[in-house]
Amino acid sequence: MWASITARHYFKNPVISASLKCNCYAAPNQPSELEEGLGLVNQGLSQITRALAVNA
Repeated sequence: MWASITARHYFKNPVISASLKCNCYAAPNQPSELEEGLGLVNQGLSQITRALAVNA
């Protein structure tokens, strides 16, 4: 799942890309960055729910 999400956002190798990102713990500069991140989390949770065949 992580590989499929990161592949769409131009990360070819998620493990290497994660170590090369700069300052991951900094607060987002704009609210849109936070909203995009929350959208990715929601998308990941939806994929997990579908994969486990759990009706939410």
